[in-house]
Amino acid sequence: MTHLESVEVTDEDTSRWRARGPAGRTVAWEARIVDDQPGRRIAWGSLPGADVENAGSVTFTPAPG
Repeated sequence: MTHLESVEVTDEDTSRWRARGPAGRTVAWEARIVDDQPGRRIAWGSLPGADVENAGSVTFTPAPG
């Protein structure tokens, strides 16, 4: 993720992100973890006022063997 400039953890569930956007513009947003199941799943979403609205999740499953 070469476009990512910084990620700052601001509290237990929230982080502040900065990235290089189109035409050299810097974009920033705060995101909150909305679901955290250790070893199984993590989901997040941007907070109101984000330059880039976003949300996503990652689900982990055991590897074979």
